[in-house]
Amino acid sequence: MSIFVAAGTLGTALGPVFVTQFVSHYDFEKLWIVAIVILATFLLLYVREPDKLNASKIKDHTKFRDNLRGLRRIIVLWFVVTVRTLVITLSNTYGPIIASKRGLPLTFGGLLLTLGVGLGVATTMVGTWMSQRFGNHVTNLVSFAGMAIGVLILAQPVSAFLLVVGYLLVNGCGYLTMSTNVAHAQQLMPENAALASSTVMGFAWACGVALRYLLILPFGENIVAQLIVLFVISIAMVPISMLKIERSRAALNGREGY
Repeated sequence: MSIFVAAGTLGTALGPVFVTQFVSHYDFEKLWIVAIVILATFLLLYVREPDKLNASKIKDHTKFRDNLRGLRRIIVLWFVVTVRTLVITLSNTYGPIIASKRGLPLTFGGLLLTLGVGLGVATTMVGTWMSQRFGNHVTNLVSFAGMAIGVLILAQPVSAFLLVVGYLLVNGCGYLTMSTNVAHAQQLMPENAALASSTVMGFAWACGVALRYLLILPFGENIVAQLIVLFVISIAMVPISMLKIERSRAALNGREGY
């Protein structure tokens, strides 16, 4: 799971640097070149798609009532991932804007995004080790504590160096649990691992992105106020992340379990 998430994160990390470099040297009318490259890549992947004729079909015989019972077991994880997504995405939104307001070039903002998400590739792997060694709840605690410090730094009128440090803290600590929470949800809901994954990945991520607007609406363009609220939310999530979801001696619950 960590390799799967890290690969997607790596692609996300390369995007900002490419975009900022492209628009700095070419007009938007030249985007057709990028479209051709993307189309050629898609066709190549389509042609080289593995043969699925012998793939076994998985039939889900889980009852609707059992699915609901399983979702109750992962509701805390869903909430944790939703809030984590809120903190990361809003920080990613305002990081380059803060850099621009301080007179830094456009490419610096793109580099900021790439460095943050690129660090997430490594910390995703580190988070897997931490969860196996100390437990997923401890990893979530470290994640939110680190994000809280990073957001607080971003809210201050700091130098470009500290701006990078704060941004790296948010993304590096945020990505610690990017894959482990999904794997933990699958352990808690083994009867329907696909539903567990979609709940704490796609659905939780979508909820986190949607929550941004509830935070933006009351504060408008006051970025500092929004970052302070994110800091308070991250601090509040530290004790919540320690909630004992379910007693288990599974690998992601650490050596001694919950």
